[in-house]
Amino acid sequence: MPVSRTLRQRILNQAHYRCEYCQIAEWPLTIDHVVPVVAWRSATPPAFAPDDPSNLAAACSHCNRAKWGATIGYDPETAAEQPLFHPRRDRWDAHFAWADNYLLLVGLTPVGRATVARLRLNRDAYRRQRSLLRAATRASETAWP
Repeated sequence: MPVSRTLRQRILNQAHYRCEYCQIAEWPLTIDHVVPVVAWRSATPPAFAPDDPSNLAAACSHCNRAKWGATIGYDPETAAEQPLFHPRRDRWDAHFAWADNYLLLVGLTPVGRATVARLRLNRDAYRRQRSLLRAATRASETAWP
């Protein structure tokens, strides 16, 4: 479902123009329905409007495609089903940390680990972009992460 330009701008500003899942900057961003529209449609009765700002997050296309209609993942440490990270309810740094000079994203909690696994947040495309962002940070005043 497309959102209005005003609402899109509000969500992007709130996210500081970064993906709210992987924290990547300088990639085109989409607006993600944290609870996907397909899940919203199957709820009886629907608890909220799918385009409510509390259900929208900035997401890079890699994260948005990997998440798609999912709201859960599996913690690779315990194999237990876990909810995915929710950018409007959860604090990012409570669930994730950086390793290997900001090239590797590590899940600190079952939610973080399930999200890293489900969204495949350490794929080559992510590591390449993180490496470029770190190089740009060293060469200028641009801060990342």
